Amino acid sequence: MVSGSRHRTGLLGLLLSLMVSGVAQADMRELDWLELMPAEDLALLESMPEIEHDGDGPVLLPDEIMTGRVVPEMGNVDGRIPGFVVPLKTTNDMRILEFFLVPYYGACIHVPPPPP
Repeated sequence: MVSGSRHRTGLLGLLLSLMVSGVAQADMRELDWLELMPAEDLALLESMPEIEHDGDGPVLLPDEIMTGRVVPEMGNVDGRIPGFVVPLKTTNDMRILEFFLVPYYGACIHVPPPPP
């Protein structure tokens, strides 16, 4: 009888912890990718000319856009951000060791992007 009681107590504890973690995740604010860019970098990105796919070579981006600057205030913000994982390094059994996150499926680091 004692083992059945322990089993029920353990199961109840597991269910409660799952419910609490679900509530905590639901309370997290969803972040927008643009919140992670400094305002001056965003302005530079928005003022870039449209990419032409008929050109002779890759479009050169201004050095200012490749700085990797961040918004320091976002360093301690808890939240969720939508995106897709792009694996960079995996183990033989396909566990991901290194990755980067992109904002949408099909996003890549090609500049310019391939034509539609």
